[in-house]
Order: sequence, then C-alpha cells, then structure tokens
Amino acid sequence: MNGTSAMSSQYLQVVIAGDPVGLDLGSVIEVLAIPALIRPPARPRILEGIMHLAGEAIPVLRLSRL
Repeated sequence: MNGTSAMSSQYLQVVIAGDPVGLDLGSVIEVLAIPALIRPPARPRILEGIMHLAGEAIPVLRLSRL
C-alpha cells in the first residue's frame, strides 16, 4: 500500500417519479414500509397523507407532484 486508503461509499437506490435516485447510506436513518395513511380532506396536492410513528405525526409527501 502507498499510505492512502480508498473510501468506498454505499448507496440506497430508490425510485422517485420513475427515476432512480441514490441516497448515501450514511445519511439514511431508517427505512419503513408506509403504513395506512390518514388523508385529511382539505390537504395540499403534494401531501399524500399523515402517518403515525412513535407517537409523532409525520407528513408523507408525493414528490412527483412538485
């Protein structure tokens, strides 16, 4: 070896609006299946719904509607 080390990155590949996107695995905290969503009747078009996670209300966005 010459004293240098090559950094190897790992990525999580997801598909958004039909396009593959790579996320640096080091920045991913958790991957969850989407549970049943609460869909408020008067919601913005981008808001797909609201999910509950560990007692918190988390907005779920449909990025393809940006």
